[in-house]
Amino acid sequence: MNDPDALADDEDLPAADPRWFDLTPGAQLRIDKWLWHSRFHKSRALATAAVSGGHVQLNGERVKASRSLKVGDRVAVNRGGEMVEGHVTGLPLRRGPALLMAAAFAEDPLSRERREREAAFRKLHGGAMPHPDTKPDKRQRRQLQRLQWMDSDD
Repeated sequence: MNDPDALADDEDLPAADPRWFDLTPGAQLRIDKWLWHSRFHKSRALATAAVSGGHVQLNGERVKASRSLKVGDRVAVNRGGEMVEGHVTGLPLRRGPALLMAAAFAEDPLSRERREREAAFRKLHGGAMPHPDTKPDKRQRRQLQRLQWMDSDD
C-alpha cells in the first residue's frame, strides 16, 4: 500500500495520511509552498509571485509568501480572474498526485457555485466574439493598425 497511485484510486481521500500530510499538532507551512503542493500553481516561483502580487489572501488579509498557514485557515486564491475560497484541511509534506492533493483544501459551496455560474456565463457569451477563419494579411494588418492608432489619438 506504499504506492501513491493505489491511494489515489480510492474515492475517499482523507488528509489524514501520514505519508502525504503533516499531522503534528500546531503544524504550519509557508503559504507559497502550500499553494504549490496543493497544485494551485505549476511552480513555487509562480505561487510566490501570486502571493506577492496580492492574488492570495489568508484569513481575509493580504500576506507575504513567507507567511505560515495552518489547518483551518481561510484562503482565497484569485487564479486568472477566477476566485476560489475555502479552508485548509491538510498540510502536504510534498507535491503529490492531484487527486490526493485535493484533500488539502475544502472549497466553500458558495465559491464553487459562483465559479460554475461565471464559467457558464463565459461559455455562453464567449461564442459571440467574432473569430476569423484566417489571420489578417498584410493589408488588413495595416488597416487594423491605422484604426488602433486613430482610437488611441482621442
